[in-house]
Amino acid sequence: MTSNGSIHSSTRHVTTKTDGMMIQSEAAALSIDFVDGDTRHADFVYDDEDSDGGDDHRDDGPIMRSIRGDGVGARRAARLRRNLLIHRTILLTVILEGITCFMRFGLGMQSTRDTSALAKYTGGIRIHHGYIGIIMATASYRCCRDSTTPTPTTSNSSGSGSSDSVHLWMFPMGCALILSDLVHHFIVLYATTGDPHFDLVYPNR
Repeated sequence: MTSNGSIHSSTRHVTTKTDGMMIQSEAAALSIDFVDGDTRHADFVYDDEDSDGGDDHRDDGPIMRSIRGDGVGARRAARLRRNLLIHRTILLTVILEGITCFMRFGLGMQSTRDTSALAKYTGGIRIHHGYIGIIMATASYRCCRDSTTPTPTTSNSSGSGSSDSVHLWMFPMGCALILSDLVHHFIVLYATTGDPHFDLVYPNR
């Protein structure tokens, strides 16, 4: 009896222990399935919001998830850069137009009259500061912006960072020169004098 009782007791103990391990294993599996399912659900929601109607990436591995995460960061960085360019363009336009108005109405200067000595160097063409702005903005967009496009080999280079800084100031400065010239001639001067005074050539040419 003692032997049988101990055998039965040991058997029940082993069975209980085995059942406990199975329950723990099942609980762990359910937990893993739950976490993995939640992750796949999050990926599905993300892909549904940001994809262009492409394939479902719920079963992608961590590498593809990392790539998609980098894509989100790139879009956020592009949006911040665009906002920065717009804000700097507006600020520089206001500053430049303020200086131009002070020189025109405060100091009584007129560009066509006071810069007529430059006619022999420009072939009689009246140079507006908007022309300089076109050159600056175009050069910045074509040169600096192309060199700041992130690539696996240039994303961490110091040259890319310096070109990016140049573009973030040179492009809005060029745009500000263009806008300031247009605002000054076709809004400010036209409203105050009735004539935009947008001369393309110097007088007597």
